[in-house]
Amino acid sequence: MSGTKKKAAKKLTKNVNAGSLGLPADLCLQMLDLMIKSRVLEERMIKVYKAGESYFWIGGPGEEAWGVPLGMQVNKGRGHDYDYLHLHYRCAPTLVAMGMPSIDAIRLMMNRATDTSTGGRNFSNHHCYPEWNVVPVFSPIEVQYQMAIGTAWAQRREKAK
Repeated sequence: MSGTKKKAAKKLTKNVNAGSLGLPADLCLQMLDLMIKSRVLEERMIKVYKAGESYFWIGGPGEEAWGVPLGMQVNKGRGHDYDYLHLHYRCAPTLVAMGMPSIDAIRLMMNRATDTSTGGRNFSNHHCYPEWNVVPVFSPIEVQYQMAIGTAWAQRREKAK
């Protein structure tokens, strides 16, 4: 751990222990680490795009504060007994917190055949992880809401059996 990170961790631990956040210090440090990882990933993808190494980039630097805690709370798995996620293109922090390797986001952005979400056939940040119930991301915003209603009905029907 670098000196700067140690100082930040010490300051955060002091604040957490004082009861300012009401969360355990180790959880706060884990969230901070994931937020930093997701911000670095976003900044790297911006550099890749600006260097002309990809055709398209759309993301959400600054979405870490809500995306990481969301990803940490998801009950990930496949099927009706697990949480479903109908995300939008600013979902990288959520997926990083769920355990997505950063290289997956880079491969998706650069349209590589080794991209685990789409095999290089979709836009940047349009993730899809069936093994985690992450439904494919659509480009138009708010399309995911109609899809989520259908998912909720299916989950309710399945639990009624």
